[in-house]
Formats: sequence, structure tokens, C-alpha cells
Amino acid sequence: MSPRLAKILIGGIAVLVAITLAIVAFVPDIEVRFTETEAQDAIEERLPLIMDYDNYRLDVTDVEVDFQGRGEKGRVAIFSAFKIEGLGLAGSGNIETTSRVRYDDGAFYLSDLLLDDFEITPSLASRAKLAAWKKLMDTFIDQVEADLEEQGDREALAKFADLKAQIGPVVRAALNRRMGEIPVYRLKGSAANNAARLVLKDVAFTDTEAIAILSPAQAMIKIATAVIGLLLGGLFFLDWWRTTSARARLTHTN
Repeated sequence: MSPRLAKILIGGIAVLVAITLAIVAFVPDIEVRFTETEAQDAIEERLPLIMDYDNYRLDVTDVEVDFQGRGEKGRVAIFSAFKIEGLGLAGSGNIETTSRVRYDDGAFYLSDLLLDDFEITPSLASRAKLAAWKKLMDTFIDQVEADLEEQGDREALAKFADLKAQIGPVVRAALNRRMGEIPVYRLKGSAANNAARLVLKDVAFTDTEAIAILSPAQAMIKIATAVIGLLLGGLFFLDWWRTTSARARLTHTN
């Protein structure tokens, strides 16, 4: 690589570092507040959430958001009611999850759901099938578990326990996929114009609202790090290419 090109690249990196430091030092964070009610309304507008996942059809009919439902910093409690059909059986149930707040290009989402609690009750028709098809045990219900314990059917009870452990994660995964697509709040005003240059730095909750801190400085650090990495990578590649070409010419000459 020519000394001139190397000097230009190094100079560009120095300028980028200086700009980044200036932004970090002088550009303040942006505080964004949105209420639990706004998040709840945004989700309710999409209900019911109808999903096909694995061998199941899942209809989420009700969702309740609780900003302080778990008391864990940065996470939201979500209580969902659903109907489920699959493997010839049907039922309804409830699932409790917690979610983190994700920020992406001017909007906030609830994603990365963690399963806290889960229960499901079969429909009357499904209970009849279970009575007739005891060997299948394709549903996951407290009533069935109690019946099996009374009957002492250890093999069926073990299978029931395995299947019950599977369905909770299935519902959570389906719910996580759809919930992660619903913007619960979008930036407004001047912040929205700079949405692409903001990074979610922190989020806290009161009884009624979320307080999100968006950082232009952290966004600039990420951009600068990526650009500097590309420039350094280009610098090393060009040096490698120059060295390899020189060796090839020398070999050809000899």
C-alpha cells in the first residue's frame, strides 16, 4: 500500500474517532415515555392472534400487559388467554410470560418472551376422546393428570408429563413470534426523524408507564466501530494484496 493511501485511511479513522467522542460528550440521551395503556391498546387492535405452529392452531384471544408484574428491571409481564387445536383435540388455557422491550427504527416491541406459568383445559369433546383414546394422551391438562394418578397408570402418566412439558414452549414460541411483530409505541416528533440513529440504552417501569432512554452516542459508537473495522480490514487486505502481487511478479520474473 502506498504511504499516501495509508495516510488517508488513518486520517479518516482519526476524524471518525473525533466525531464519535464529540457526540458522546455533547449529545444528550433522549427520554421516551409511553404508557401501559398505549401498549395494551396496540396489542388489542391485533387480537385475536391466529397462528399455525408445528401441528397446532393457536388463537390468542386476550392479552394483558403489566409493566410491574414481575418487578424485574427491563421486563414486562404478559398474561395471555388462548384456544388451541391439534392432533384431533382442542382446549383453552392461559400462559404467563415475561418480555423485554426491544427498540427498532423508531418503534418499541415486546419480544424474547420467557415462560413463567402455563395451564390448559380440554374441551368437552376432547375429554370424551381422551377417555376413549387413553393411550394417546395428546393434551396437557390438570384433570387428566389427576385421573392418571388415581388409576396408577405410570406409563401414561410419564407420557403425559413429557407432552405437557412440550406444549408450554410451543405456545410461548408462537406467541413470541407474533408479539414481536406488534409495535406497542412509535416515536413522535423530532425523535422520530432521528430514529435510525438511536439505540435503546435502558428502560424502567412505573405502575403506569415505561421510561426508555435512547442514546445517539451509543448508536454512533456502534457505527464508528463498524466503520473503523471495515477501514482496518481494508487496510490489511490492501497490504496483503500488495505483498502477494509483488511476490507473484518476482516469481514470474525469476
